[in-house]
Amino acid sequence: MDRDGFNGFSLPRLGDELGVRTPSLYYHFRDRAELLAAVARGIVRQTVLPPIPDEERWEDWFVELTVNFRRAALAHPRATPVLLQFLPRDVMTDLYENAAVLLTRFGDLEPGRRVLLLDGLEKLTIGTIVVEAAREPGGGAFGGVDPEIHPRLAEAADAQPEDGEEFFRQAVEAFVRGVRTASVAAAPPA
Repeated sequence: MDRDGFNGFSLPRLGDELGVRTPSLYYHFRDRAELLAAVARGIVRQTVLPPIPDEERWEDWFVELTVNFRRAALAHPRATPVLLQFLPRDVMTDLYENAAVLLTRFGDLEPGRRVLLLDGLEKLTIGTIVVEAAREPGGGAFGGVDPEIHPRLAEAADAQPEDGEEFFRQAVEAFVRGVRTASVAAAPPA
C-alpha cells in the first residue's frame, strides 16, 4: 500500500510481494474489502496512546492522542483513501469509550460536549490527514498566496509554524480549549 497506493493495490501484487499465490490470501481474508479494512485497522493501531493523565492534564492527553493519530496516518500517506473508506469503527469506538470515561472522570464537559469534542477531533484529524497527504512537500496552509494580491493572508501564512505537526497541534489545542470554554460557559451556576 505504501509503495503503490490505493489505486495500484491488487491482491495478485500483494501475493507476489508476500511470496504466496493470490488464492492463499483468501484463507485469511474473505475479499479485498476485508483485507483493506485490516490495513486501515493496522494504521489506526499504530497510534501511540499517551499515558493516562491526571485531572489537570486531560486536555493535553487529547491533544497528544490526536497528534499521534495524525502521525500514524501520515506515515502511510498513500493509504489515506483506505483509511477514509475503511475507517475501523470497532477500534475507534473502543478508543472513544475510553476517552469518554476519562472525560467523565476528569473533565468538566457535559455529555453532549464530550461527543462534540470526540467527533470534532476525529473530523479535524481526518480532514487534516486528507489535505496533508495530498499536499506537495513544504506546501503549508496557504503556501502559494501572492502577497501582492492578498497581503494580509500572505502575512498570516508566513507567521504559521514551518512544522506541519506543530501547526496541527496548535489547531487541536485551540479546538479543545474552545469546546471546554463553551462547556464551562454553558454550565448552570453552582
